Order: sequence, then structure tokens, then C-alpha cells
Amino acid sequence: MNYGTNTGLIILKNNEGIIINSTNNHFKRIVKTSDDELVWNLLKFLKNPKNKEEIKNFIGKNSKQTNKLIETSLQNNLIVKDPISSSNKFFRLERLINTFPNTNFKQYIKKAKNTPIMILGLGTAGSYTLEFLSKLGFDNFILIDGDVVEEKNIIAQNYLYKDINLKKVNVLKRRYSQLNITIIDRKINNYTEIEQLLEKYHPKYLLSNADDGKLVIEILSNIFKKHKDIKILETGYNVAETQFELIDINNYEFYVEKFKEMQEYFLKDPANILVDNTGTIFHAYASAFFSSKYIFDDISQIGNVDWGRFNFRENKYYLDNRFYWGDFQKYIFRYREDSEGKEVESPNVFFNKFDENINLFLASPVDFRSFELLKSISLKNPSAQDKCTIEDVKKLLIEYGSKKLNQKIIPTHTIINNNILFISNITGRTIKNYSEKVNPLENRIYISSTEENIIVNYIHETFHTLLFNITDNTYFHEEFVMKNMIGFCQFLKDKENKYWQYITYLIITYIQGYYLDDFIIVNYEKSLFLNDHDFWEQRMDISETKLNSNEEIIKYIHEKTNHKPPFYFLKYTQAVEKNYSEISNFIKNIQELIQC
Repeated sequence: MNYGTNTGLIILKNNEGIIINSTNNHFKRIVKTSDDELVWNLLKFLKNPKNKEEIKNFIGKNSKQTNKLIETSLQNNLIVKDPISSSNKFFRLERLINTFPNTNFKQYIKKAKNTPIMILGLGTAGSYTLEFLSKLGFDNFILIDGDVVEEKNIIAQNYLYKDINLKKVNVLKRRYSQLNITIIDRKINNYTEIEQLLEKYHPKYLLSNADDGKLVIEILSNIFKKHKDIKILETGYNVAETQFELIDINNYEFYVEKFKEMQEYFLKDPANILVDNTGTIFHAYASAFFSSKYIFDDISQIGNVDWGRFNFRENKYYLDNRFYWGDFQKYIFRYREDSEGKEVESPNVFFNKFDENINLFLASPVDFRSFELLKSISLKNPSAQDKCTIEDVKKLLIEYGSKKLNQKIIPTHTIINNNILFISNITGRTIKNYSEKVNPLENRIYISSTEENIIVNYIHETFHTLLFNITDNTYFHEEFVMKNMIGFCQFLKDKENKYWQYITYLIITYIQGYYLDDFIIVNYEKSLFLNDHDFWEQRMDISETKLNSNEEIIKYIHEKTNHKPPFYFLKYTQAVEKNYSEISNFIKNIQELIQC
């Protein structure tokens, strides 16, 4: 095996250490080593790749020291394994991929070459995608289109004048003869026809560029019954805009309804709607870029892209997760205000004052009932076969809400189906979960959590979204969420749902996990505020929590409350305490889950 300098990065050395420099702030960092001069000389030496023995002889170290230096340099992304030569056609692509942490070009290119991609429709939205993907290392394609090239196609599609009157699939197969291309030179009329092709070729991605809205709806309504892992990339265009959406088993129902509404809108009164095909080369390139960049990101696992827009009138481009689209729209609105000469309002100034909840807490004796109850129980771990998915929970939450909540006030089905869910699967991100209102019709839920806590955080945040159009009072929110999380467990138990024990375990241990610590934090803050130092010695029993001493308490509280207002966690503890009866009664009813 040879090792070479990661020349996809800009690397330099100064008195601070080895510097990775870039105008892209994501890559900028300082690498400190025990011997910067040695590492720098090694990087210069490896501009032409060398094997381990040559490296050992160059640095004058023993095998163990050489191995350690190589491993450290690999971990810091300073060198790469077996870099390809500059004469290789994928040289630049390799350099790009090797700049991303935890990625490997050889693994990427192996995946790319073995990934079948089906492209349905080779017009404005689809014809250039083959060009983009072939230059990213993909070479296994199923092309579907029954049309011939017309002169009107030349201005916006990937065809030349000499291609006129030839089948589009034949033109592209001939032009990209170095690729493994299967052609289907006919129009697809219904889902049955596409299903036969899916069964035969097993594509990982289906690029849906069909002009037939009815066919798109039929495909989305049926494809996930058998092909649960396929990813559909839907690209299209509007007036001076290109759009991209990732559709999979988790969100297809939303898009089915969306496309049905669009279909109904255009077919409702066609005599009173004037519309024509407005696709240009801008639309074509944007569509190809969106689809290709998503597939590239998915194969190399560098992002969570599922939503794209390119507005050619305002030159605003977005390709990210739909979760952040609301924030991007705020930027667009600000741009429009500036363009129209509108004044920007100054933000309101808020002053930190204790509200009535905090004042009442300070004036009341400490209620230890919930603390003692939750500290005293331990639940049995559920078996692996009891586990459920987000989609399972989503359906159960809709059923629970429809039966237990007032649908005129809280239309559960509509709210939950319109929620935008983003689960971060990028390693190294901070654990963080929240939900927020985007507009009266949409909320979004962000989950960056350990794998075992994704389900319970989704349940928690979903109950928050049910209340967004009613109140923004955080105390009322947490009380409502707590009440309904316990109610949800009881609902599942009563109907003897197969997931009730698993979900109950998640929810009760989740409540225990944060409440015991938050109870200690807010009461410690209270003792300081009231100057009641005897409280800890006389009343607070921290045994069986993860805080084993006053020193640990102080350190933990400082970490948890850093940059947060006083009594920030009170809303969580009060939510539990105000639902003490519901929690206590429920725990009495689940003795089969309690460990002796």
C-alpha cells in the first residue's frame, strides 16, 4: 500500500503548527503534532506516493514509530491511502472526496459503479443528469423515454442538431458508449409497466422526470409497497425556478397529497388556465445538478439533502434539508424588503424577569413525590423484536390524537402529516432535539440524538407540534406533552398494541433520565437564591442518580445551565409534578415491566 499527501486540501506550516487552509471555513483548522517539522517534511516527501518502508527510511524511525506517524496523519486527513495518479480521469474527483473526513475514494467509486440508477424521462429535467453522474463515477443506468429529438429540444436539452428525429435513448446510449446503459425506448403508461422494470433492474434511485402528473401519483402511491428502500428524486420546474424533492418511504404520503392537489388545481378549470413549457438550459442544468449532488452526497454520506430550489429571477439557490427551508425563506424575504426599499424593523429587546411560575416555585415547599417515585423504579429492557420505527409511531400518534384529542381544535392527522422531520445521521453532531412552528400549516422537528432515543424524542416533539397553533406558553406546552406521553402509553396498553411495552420503556426511562437531574438542578438553584445551604445536607438525597457528590453537582449544574437563564429547567420538572397522579397510577398498572 502507498501513502500520499492529501493534495485536495491546502496545507501549510507556520509557528502555530500544520495549517489546513481554505476559503471554505468548514475545512480550516490547525493540526498540532509532537514534531511539526517532521510531519511537514513527510508531507512534502509524499507528494509522490511512497510505501511504508520508504517512509520508514525517510524519517529514520523504527516500525512502531512509523506506523504511529502514518496513523496520526491519516486520522488528521493529511495523507490518504493509495492515491490515484494525476493522469487518471478521476484524479480531481478523488481529491475532492478525500477532503471530506471519514470518506474514502476507493469505497466511494466501488459503490458508485455498482449503483443502478433509473432515469424516467430524458427531456429538460433528465437529459443532462447522465452527463453529471458519469463524471462522478456512476456507470450503471436504465434510461426510459419513448420520444424522438425535435428541433425545439436543442435549446434546453442534451442533444445536437444531428440528433433530430432520432430516439432520445439511442442518442444518449451512443454518446455515452463507455457506460453500462440499458435503454427502454417507449412511453410508460402506468405503474404496472414501471413495476416490471423495477423487478428486473432493482435501481437504488429512480429519477422521476415524467411530464405525466397522473403517472407520478400512481408511482408514488404504489412503489413503496414492495420497494421500501428505493429513493425517488423528483425534479421539475416552474416559472424561472427549478425544484428538487427526495421522496422515500417516510414522506411519500405527503407528496402524494401534494401532487393530487396540484393535479386537481390544473384540471379543475383548464379553460381558464394558460400555461406552457418554460424549461431552459438553466432549468436543465439545475435539475441535473440537484439530482447528481444528492446521489453524490448519499453515496459518500456527507449530508442530509432532500429539498432544492433555484430561483433564476432572484438568483437564490438552496440545496439542503427541507427542515431548514423556513430559515432560507426568511433570508429571501429580507432580500425582497431590501430590493423594494423597505425599512427593516429593529428586534425587540427582552429583559430577564422571573415569571409567576418561578416566583410560585420559590415560595412553595419542595415536592419530593415525583423525585422519590422515579428514583425508585427500574424497568426491564425490552427485547429486540419489540422495537418499532418512526413510521409505526407516527401512525399510532395519529390514531391516539384522533381518539383522545378534540379534532376541531387539534386536527392531529393534518398536523402530524405536515410536520417536517429531520433526523441528523451525520456523526459528530451535538445531541439536540427541538420542534418549532414554521407557519400556520407546517412545523418542523429536528432530532440529533443517540439511536436509542430517536423514537422517544420524536414522540415528545410531535406532541409539542400539536399545540403550536394554540399557545406558545412553554410551561403549558411541557405539561401538555407530559400528560399525553403518559396517556399515549396507557392508550397503547389498553389496546394491547404489540409495541406498548417498548414505547412505555422508552418514555418512562426518558422521563427518569431528565427529571431526576433537572429536579436537582432547579432545587440547587433555589437553595442558592434563598440562601438555604442546609437544604442539601438535610433533604436532598442524590443516591441512585448519576450525580454522586456535591462537587459533581456543582460541575454538572454549571455545564447544564451555561448560557441559560435562571430556572430554565423548571418547566420540565413542573410538567412531571403536575402530572404526578397520572404517572403514579400508570406505573402501578405496569408492574409486569418493573424489575424487582
